[in-house]
Amino acid sequence: MTTTVTITPSPQVLVTGNAFELKPTPGVVLYSEQPRSGLDPILYETITPTPITVVAAGICAPIPPGIPNLITSVVLTAGTGIATGAGCTILQGPVPNLPDYLLPKFSEPTMQYGTVTFPPPGVPTAVLPTPLIGYYSEKYFYDQEYIFAQYFKKQLPPNRVDKLVLVDMINGNKELPVAVLDALLADADSGRILPEMFTKKIKDVPFSALSNSDPSSVLTAGNQFLEAATTEVTAWIKMKPSEIQKMQYNYTLTVTHTCPPYITTFVGKMVVNNNWTPVQSRLQYYLNKAIGLLDPV
Repeated sequence: MTTTVTITPSPQVLVTGNAFELKPTPGVVLYSEQPRSGLDPILYETITPTPITVVAAGICAPIPPGIPNLITSVVLTAGTGIATGAGCTILQGPVPNLPDYLLPKFSEPTMQYGTVTFPPPGVPTAVLPTPLIGYYSEKYFYDQEYIFAQYFKKQLPPNRVDKLVLVDMINGNKELPVAVLDALLADADSGRILPEMFTKKIKDVPFSALSNSDPSSVLTAGNQFLEAATTEVTAWIKMKPSEIQKMQYNYTLTVTHTCPPYITTFVGKMVVNNNWTPVQSRLQYYLNKAIGLLDPV
């Protein structure tokens, strides 16, 4: 007799063949007074319980008497395969996916993935009550860009000279002397200050530094690297938050059962929107860090 394992569809768990998509009902949005209005969750939204129901059917050899196909565990993990593949994928945005999106590097510390086990002999219908516990932060929305000016009361070459500083959340800190900038802008068609004009790197940024390890600073500094990199600001030139609009987080649902193939996997996804409004308070925080002309030493 043929044995099967299937996911039961629901309004929060859409099923197409061997694939599913989570559409959780709106949950509490941290650091914001505005609730989510669309179908997909947003950054810093606590995911509501979205149970996944799995059904096993049929019996397996030897027949007779036949062994019922029963479920012994259901586990959700990040990635397009078991401990492999992409943990997240950019759906809408001006920048490419990063190698850090792939397992085993991918890690969202604010999200836990659900698991449930059943004692022998197992159950024909299993419910994973809380597949996701937590929220998705802005860790993988990496394309922020910050440019500020440093003007000194007195020039002391080579380091304490008037310059612009670029804080690139992937490529690190870079500097551009004002004297060099003037020459570049004279030849530029648009007259805009572009990241590619900055050639002198002063510090690399490990991707792990982009993760905010202090929730109390979400509305202000955002992450500790950016806070430390902006201690001497005369004036701001550019403050661009992430332009990644939609991120897809990927999952594998692994169901262990008593009949061959014994393990059945399903691929899943959930879309998260970047319409997180408190970014305005962070921009104001950094604007307030500007302190005017800097001392030479």
